[in-house]
Amino acid sequence: VEQGFEVAGIRQHVQRRDHVERAVAAHGELGDVQRVQVVVALAAARHLLQALSEPFVSEGREISLSASAGIALFPAHGDSADTLLRNAEFALRNAKRGGGDIVVYSADDKDADPEQAMLAQDLRLAIERKELELAYQPKIDMKRRCVVGVEALLRWRHTQRGMIYPDTFIPLAEQTGMIDPITLWVLDTALTQSRAWRRAGRHLTVSVNLSALTLRDVAFPDSVATLLRKRQADPGLLILEITESTIILDAASARAIVKRLAAMGVRVAIDDFGTGYSSLATIRELPVNEIKIDKSFVMNMRQNPDDAAIVRTIVELGHNLGLQIVAEGVEDAETFEMLASLGCTEAQGYYMCRPADSQTLETWLRESPWGMPEEIDEAEST
Repeated sequence: VEQGFEVAGIRQHVQRRDHVERAVAAHGELGDVQRVQVVVALAAARHLLQALSEPFVSEGREISLSASAGIALFPAHGDSADTLLRNAEFALRNAKRGGGDIVVYSADDKDADPEQAMLAQDLRLAIERKELELAYQPKIDMKRRCVVGVEALLRWRHTQRGMIYPDTFIPLAEQTGMIDPITLWVLDTALTQSRAWRRAGRHLTVSVNLSALTLRDVAFPDSVATLLRKRQADPGLLILEITESTIILDAASARAIVKRLAAMGVRVAIDDFGTGYSSLATIRELPVNEIKIDKSFVMNMRQNPDDAAIVRTIVELGHNLGLQIVAEGVEDAETFEMLASLGCTEAQGYYMCRPADSQTLETWLRESPWGMPEEIDEAEST
């Protein structure tokens, strides 16, 4: 919400609960902050969480929220605003990891990581500071040898730390509650770029990765619908990627949300296929359009017969289920041709193109030997 994104109705829900605001005010008027006791802070936090947990109706649906709180007190846990915020962030991460819905910072906690706490604090400001950016990696139709889509890959260009990759900050985003605004920022940015390409005559699909936590948010499909309308985007050009572990984590919730997304015309892919433990029955019940073979199998399939056998099995499975099969991690021509011979549908990897910003990719699209579907069709008709 701080970054301008909100689920319909939530802001109004919070604003109209004046007892929440009174609770904050009641404990924010202590002139001598040294008097603040843990019991008072816990009472205030509990009052807030209870208010937020009350169900409310948005667009005809009853929605229930859950929240966690982290507490750091002056001067016991820090003598500056920055230190207190970092320690409160750390306490919040412990709460989200299962330490309870409210956790008070402990200076004796040996698991404390000041660097991670500082990074989490910076992450909350990353959208506002315009530090997040997207890189796009093309997806190639293996039969027609042309570009048919891209995958949007998130990057964080930190002002002091330089480029930070998702493996480092996405777990932090999940632990601190930032994953929702970040996901919406990625979707909004990707859909804006998709519209620009479409207006330029490039009808490319755009794939966006989803966190497992996102598929537990019942309001997420409504947020997607709002962004599609806002950017006048074609839902058929949006592909949302979920992992097998996401399905396992909460199959019922994932199934319900995926079905709502599919009903809107959005396509769904299972990412890193082959590395999880999802059953074929579970996958069959989901309106999935494609499966992506994990790069760990693709990169070694020419040298490792076992990996080659796994890839061949996944391709056959995909065809039998009527799905598109995308291979990730294609780094040389030999692997590309091997996958093509197996009947793989699409491929992405360094052999074709490394991830690039939108401007660099635009140059690549004009100069690439792979071409666009429209160019292929024109060449075939002459």
